[in-house]
Amino acid sequence: MQGDPAPLRVADMRRGRPTEQIDLVRIDGTPAGSLSANPDANPSAYHAVPAGTYVVTTHAGGHTPVIRQVLTLNPAASYTLTLFSGAQSGEVTAQLAPDGPTANAPDGSAVRLVNAAIAQGSVKLELTPATAGDPIVLANDAGYGLVTGYAPLPGGQYTAIVTANGQQWQQPVDLIGGEPTSFLLTDGPDGPALRPLRDVPDAPAALNPPALTMPTARAAPPAPAEKMHASARGDQSAIPAVTGVCLGAAIVALALVRALTALARRTQGS
Repeated sequence: MQGDPAPLRVADMRRGRPTEQIDLVRIDGTPAGSLSANPDANPSAYHAVPAGTYVVTTHAGGHTPVIRQVLTLNPAASYTLTLFSGAQSGEVTAQLAPDGPTANAPDGSAVRLVNAAIAQGSVKLELTPATAGDPIVLANDAGYGLVTGYAPLPGGQYTAIVTANGQQWQQPVDLIGGEPTSFLLTDGPDGPALRPLRDVPDAPAALNPPALTMPTARAAPPAPAEKMHASARGDQSAIPAVTGVCLGAAIVALALVRALTALARRTQGS
């Protein structure tokens, strides 16, 4: 895929936020580069990634890399890759959200909610203009792990009202005119805490060098997809799990299973 690079950042909103490297692997099995998530609940800086299709893997030092998602980045489009904890312990849900205003946003101003508040349950978020006007419902019955679409909203001062568990919390917030903004909702010491994040890649940095060394793929031709899929279920210690990948993308991802399996066995044997 040709065109300008796609700015990409990662936001790790998992419980405990394990220290892991996030690698992008091309569909031919070659590593493209890596990103490092921040240890706190803040997205990383944007990185310039050549447009195309990638497999996202995560791994800690000395551990087996795990396939998390297959994603496609369009030229010159900016994105946030958000990692949330899954329903089961150790599960990860990855979401790729395009950054940028909607077509009908006034002067490019728009806002969305990223709900990383685990303790609050379902929440409602309203914004009331500081000047005058009725509250604007940005999200209703929004659970942990939800990234909403953008709502067109003029810049200015607002009062944010978060309702959860029969209680309300209010705080003043500012929206910068002409910019898309994400409101990041997290668990604070006294209830939910809301922070605005600029969704604007001012000067994307280059990707970090790959943190994962892929072995040379000289094995026999890959087995049919059905057989490889069954093998992946049967030996989770050797073959990475595929999480949140649709069928068509999973078939693409399975082309990497042999290389990752060899890497895992080599790591375990060392």
